[in-house]
Amino acid sequence: MRNYHVDLNNTTDRTWTMAIYRGTPNATGQDNIAWKRTEVPPLSTGGIDWEHGVGAPRPKSPSAGIAEVGQALLDELAHEWDIVYTDGVQRLRGAPTYWVGLFRDVRAGEALGGNFDIGPIELQFPEGTNTAVIDIVGQGNSTTHRTTYASR
Repeated sequence: MRNYHVDLNNTTDRTWTMAIYRGTPNATGQDNIAWKRTEVPPLSTGGIDWEHGVGAPRPKSPSAGIAEVGQALLDELAHEWDIVYTDGVQRLRGAPTYWVGLFRDVRAGEALGGNFDIGPIELQFPEGTNTAVIDIVGQGNSTTHRTTYASR
């Protein structure tokens, strides 16, 4: 398990809601709804932290609550991690991909799907990093952003 972090430095005059997605937000299925979210007021910094595990079961059917572990999960891991054999020992190398969406004027209970004000921003953590920092600058409807990576 490894801890990952996404920080949002908001230097704008508006409150932004940052949402994290495990799958491509515009795709169909359960991963197109925000997994985690936080609000960041103007001239503030906020963030989301989580632990990413390898080999954790994923729901097979959201309505049935059944988890499936097996070849499908291993195939998914093969795309997310490099499987390296060293001296007969299997090691996983690499990092997961997540997506971030930024929203303004979010109402309580609103589903955060593909209606982004900014995004989706793909986060591919380079090897050796576990923190993405998104800086958003500007005023009103004129904003720009950039993403950098670090380790903590």
